[in-house]
Amino acid sequence: VLQTLATKSPSARMTTPPRPAAPFVIGFGSLVGIGTLLRLWAFLARGALWNDEAGLALNVVGRGFAQVARPFVYQQYAPYLYVMASKLAADVLGPSERVLRAWSLLCGCLVLPGMLLLVRHVSGWPAALFALALLVPNPMLVRYATEFKPYQSDALIAVLLCFLCVRALSHEARERRDLLWLAGAGVIAPWLSLPSVFVLAACAAALLVDGMSRADSPRTLWLAIPLGALWLASFAVHYLTFMQMPPADAVYMQEYWARQNAFAPFPPRSAADFHYYPAKFFFLFDVFVAPGGFGLRYLAGALWLYGMYLLYRQQRAVFTLFSTPLVLLLLAAAGHKYLIADRLLMFLVPMLVTPVVLALAELAQVRGMPSQLAAAGIAVLFCAGPSLKLARELDKPRPKTNIAALVTHLRDHYQPGDRLYVEKQAEFIFSFYARRSHFDAPFPVPDDHLYEARPTYTTLDSLRGAARVWVVVPALAGDQPRSDEATRQVTRAETLVTEHLNHFGKVVDVMDGGGSRLYLYDLQRAQ
Repeated sequence: VLQTLATKSPSARMTTPPRPAAPFVIGFGSLVGIGTLLRLWAFLARGALWNDEAGLALNVVGRGFAQVARPFVYQQYAPYLYVMASKLAADVLGPSERVLRAWSLLCGCLVLPGMLLLVRHVSGWPAALFALALLVPNPMLVRYATEFKPYQSDALIAVLLCFLCVRALSHEARERRDLLWLAGAGVIAPWLSLPSVFVLAACAAALLVDGMSRADSPRTLWLAIPLGALWLASFAVHYLTFMQMPPADAVYMQEYWARQNAFAPFPPRSAADFHYYPAKFFFLFDVFVAPGGFGLRYLAGALWLYGMYLLYRQQRAVFTLFSTPLVLLLLAAAGHKYLIADRLLMFLVPMLVTPVVLALAELAQVRGMPSQLAAAGIAVLFCAGPSLKLARELDKPRPKTNIAALVTHLRDHYQPGDRLYVEKQAEFIFSFYARRSHFDAPFPVPDDHLYEARPTYTTLDSLRGAARVWVVVPALAGDQPRSDEATRQVTRAETLVTEHLNHFGKVVDVMDGGGSRLYLYDLQRAQ
């Protein structure tokens, strides 16, 4: 493979590359196969939904088709077509974890061949091989191929839009057909991926730049503005009609993400504010390109800058396509309209990875075998850390219990006169599995208030004197994504509840449920 790296110049512009050499075919097939198997393994190994997944599932499974997204609750929302497809699948096949997560798995597997096609058209086969090597073991891409959230859909839609745009920018005779495909995909995309609006704006800008630079065929110049307006109208209709949540939930989410440092400080007023921007820039590469640590994010960032420089010199419209979403993201984060937070940036995968691998492919041509070995060595450094992490995950024993088993145990042992307390961070997941298991118990959010603001029904002090009190609290689980603050909140929640109850009662039994824990207390001693 190293010997063939120089057979195709990555600076070749916007033409269909010839058939790949045999080593590339073997490499592509092996990497796509390994990536698909990794995602399938992770999918089959995942257990119960975690709390955010359960909150979205309650929006989907517990409602009729006419009620979906009117409005979203439980501090969760997702694109309308995404939730409607999930609703249809759950009604036909049952609301199991694998049915709800199946779309994410499909998107996660398709991202790999999608990136192969995109990078091939932008740069050539060597860069495409580098791209697959980086993406196959990426922990973020593997994790969210197993989760009932729309993040993998964001990545796939972004890859598809970029690919169609690059094809439409081609100098080949099929330009009109490719423009039609891009136009149609752009109308549908906002209904499947909210951040696709950033990518669509970049597509319109790229078409505009391409049209201004091509006096021989200015068609894209005249189509850029009406296409952009059409896509913006589709996004606006979808967002204003369906993407609403109760005001209390919206305020909570704004405050939560502000604490997570997900909004850009603008205008910057301190040294910390100025530091925010380069720190977040390199954070992107730490997540999507070089998640192995050891400062590799800075090397990846430098390669990205060089790759963007090459695009600016050789393919100005593609440079516009890959740079515009980053600028718009920064503006949206400064206006508190979007977040700079790992999983919510999955749509940036093509914009971050493609310039890096273009730079690696260019490096491989500099001085023959030494430069080829250097480029391959850098790619190995980028993917070694996540590959070792995945290997450890494969060998890690999986917990035998989860929230579903916990709720089943509670249902089977719940007696008349028992009391139930569910800590608020476990309410969504408990409510979903209790309803799915037909457990007729006092819910923290009862059926007739399922989609209204949650009132407070039970306090810890009101449980004093009860002989049997069941308590469900959140707990840390290895397969659930949590930030540092969320980890502290979960640990603190369990500690506060159990220490308070231990003052006037005793623990009779405890059962671990992966991302939650079930306690049985005897609180009669409080009398």
